[in-house]
Amino acid sequence: MTAPERPTTATLLWTAAILAGILGLRLVLLGWGFLVDGFLVPPGGDPAVHLELVERLRANGVLAVTNYPPLFHLASWGVSALLGLTSLEAVTALGLLAALAPIIGVYLLTRAWFGVLASWFAAGLVGLASVSLVTGYADGNYPNLIGSGLLAPLVFAATLAALRHRPWLGATGIVGSLAILALTHHLSLVVTLIVLAVGIGILALTQAAELRHLASVGQFLAVAFLVAAGLAWLYYGPAVLLPALASLTAGAGSFLGPAWSQPLPLGDYAETIGPTVWTLGIAGLALILTGRVPGRAAEQLFLVSWIITLFLLSRIEGFLPGRLARELAIPLSVAGGAFLAWLVALGRTRLRQLVIGGLAAAVVVLATVMLTTSPFELPYGFRNLVWFNSSGFAAARAMQALPPESRIVLTPSSPYYQALLGDRVAGVPTLTDVNTQARLGQYLADTGATHIFYGQLPAGQSTLDTYPFFADHEAIRQSLSAIGGVNRIAGFADGSQLFVIDRAQLGL
Repeated sequence: MTAPERPTTATLLWTAAILAGILGLRLVLLGWGFLVDGFLVPPGGDPAVHLELVERLRANGVLAVTNYPPLFHLASWGVSALLGLTSLEAVTALGLLAALAPIIGVYLLTRAWFGVLASWFAAGLVGLASVSLVTGYADGNYPNLIGSGLLAPLVFAATLAALRHRPWLGATGIVGSLAILALTHHLSLVVTLIVLAVGIGILALTQAAELRHLASVGQFLAVAFLVAAGLAWLYYGPAVLLPALASLTAGAGSFLGPAWSQPLPLGDYAETIGPTVWTLGIAGLALILTGRVPGRAAEQLFLVSWIITLFLLSRIEGFLPGRLARELAIPLSVAGGAFLAWLVALGRTRLRQLVIGGLAAAVVVLATVMLTTSPFELPYGFRNLVWFNSSGFAAARAMQALPPESRIVLTPSSPYYQALLGDRVAGVPTLTDVNTQARLGQYLADTGATHIFYGQLPAGQSTLDTYPFFADHEAIRQSLSAIGGVNRIAGFADGSQLFVIDRAQLGL
């Protein structure tokens, strides 16, 4: 395959229409809860963490957050200030857009490597049939969706373009994309660098004669590695990278629960990624390995190494293997798009190609996650994953109205309280902190608590292994309620209650 052909006007119009359809349908499905069910916050727990970081940036400036890559939160802060939105509205809007990023990334990469028809199918696979994309949004993994779904494909596309015929332009794209990636998501950066190193190493051993700019691009790659690693280290290395490395070397999964640290059973990959993406991606991989897909060997070899590297990483205990298994949806969608384009090309006449292409498109559309297949199939959607409601906002407003010097101890009921209350939160105790009267008294004394809030668990939250934030919720609530010297000052529709502590009576 030569360099991508110059698109005709008809091709551009078809591309715009297809991408608009994929992006629009996915956006409506993800936003269904806001449009129909009256959601006030996005699904999952991570959006509350993102909100807390944005509020910290708003209050204390650009360097206030050093425990997470800052770019998504800086963008949310900027959008909030520019458009007059609340921080929550900005995080919600950018979160929805982040979920669309893999569609664009997969389209651009597949267009460059396998042509326009393959790119249409690949964008449809990742945008409609991928469970990974929907699960990532449901968990609130917005920076990860941008990093692995958009920026990593741009890095790989720029790398292959630089190796072949655009060394300076491609190298600029590599350095820029990796620098942005370093400030967007740490896991995506690490995985991208590993895939890049493996892929370039394999190409250097097998395709050096074809890739005439390998030596010069290798120097740019070294610079890009240093720039990305330097940015990551300066901003969040001590707080994020060092603890993760120490955890991995100390013992697999030592800082993660079993739901995150154990590799998936092999039989669960299809369900995790999306059965259609998995099946067509594996078919495309097999087709490439047997040499039946027309195109350049270097791009195909890099794609194969990308898939295999991600799969092997997803088998490492303690290295977020489940998350890495989900990320296989990106390269498998590319391979699946190449397979469907090859299938269409088998038609010897234009009519046969249109029929095959229409049937292939129907297969992709009929596999649309949330619309025709689970998980999160509508109309129920994300209802069990919404961790805050109108009663929670009423409670938060009541606590915000307390005197500024108030310090509130919270039961582990929703991370949105911490995000919305900021420095008013004295702490969220573990069961060990409060499982005896002596420890409870000491905890209240140490935190300077003036109030206790007994919150309720969000609807449907029973998966404590997956979300350990809620662990021991009822036991902690009972321990806190056993203390004397507190007076109820407010109750809320969901059964939550706010108490003021009589510190003098308790001898605090």
